[in-house]
Amino acid sequence: MGTVVGGPFFLSLLAEAQWKRGTADDALATLSAAIGFSRQHHCSYWEAELLRLEGEVRSSRAEAGALEVLDRAIAVAHEQGARMLELRAATSAARWLGEQGRAQEGVARLEPLVAGVESREESYDVTAARDLLAALA
Repeated sequence: MGTVVGGPFFLSLLAEAQWKRGTADDALATLSAAIGFSRQHHCSYWEAELLRLEGEVRSSRAEAGALEVLDRAIAVAHEQGARMLELRAATSAARWLGEQGRAQEGVARLEPLVAGVESREESYDVTAARDLLAALA
C-alpha cells in the first residue's frame, strides 16, 4: 500500500529489543535510521520517543551527550503538544540526573510536568514519574 506511518513506531520497538538484548550499537543504528526515516517521510509523530530511547541507550553506556538528546526529546514532545511523551522523556532525564548526583535538577525538570497531570490521568508513565519524584526528593 505504500504506507510509512507505522515505520518509526516499529523501528523503535526493534531498537528497544536490540538494546535490551545487549547490542546497543545496533540499537543506536536503528534509532538513527528511524529518525532519518521520520524526517524523510515527514512523519515526526514518534520522533520524541525515538530521541528518548537514544538518550536512554547513550546514558546506559555512560556516553557524553545523553542528557542533550533527552532534552531534545523533551523539546520535540513539547512542541508537538505530546504531553505523555514529554513526561516520559523528562522522567528519563530526571532519572539520569539523579544517577549523576544531581537529583534537585531532576526534580526541577520533572515536577512541573507531574503537577500538570490531572489526577484522572493515571498511567504507567504518570506513576513512574511520581515514584521517581518521591525517590529524588
